[in-house]
Amino acid sequence: MRRLYSGVAALEKQGGSTVEKGNMDIVPLSRRGKLSLYTIATMSLLGLDTPYACGYVDLPEGVRLFGLLTDCEPFEEKLRLDMEGEMVIEKMMTNDFGEDIYAYKFRPCTETEPCVLGEKP
Repeated sequence: MRRLYSGVAALEKQGGSTVEKGNMDIVPLSRRGKLSLYTIATMSLLGLDTPYACGYVDLPEGVRLFGLLTDCEPFEEKLRLDMEGEMVIEKMMTNDFGEDIYAYKFRPCTETEPCVLGEKP
């Protein structure tokens, strides 16, 4: 089964062939997942303020997304592997034309700051 995940063409889970145009299902993705890998960037990319965190989040549908992490400082206290997180939409940067650019980011869920969106993964 070939699927289109939230507007992103993905590889078939079995067989690894690329998705063919017109032969896809649209599958909504959960807004919550688990942090599988992260890093703290100390050099700027696209003009982002440093340091910043980014990582891979595994969703219940079997999809792994890469994105920026937000609301996670101090990093060494708030980030850990396999922790739950939720997707939020936040401003990422302002481009050279003065336009605000928004992106999905993942916010860690903790006992003091629980996830508020969606169901548990």
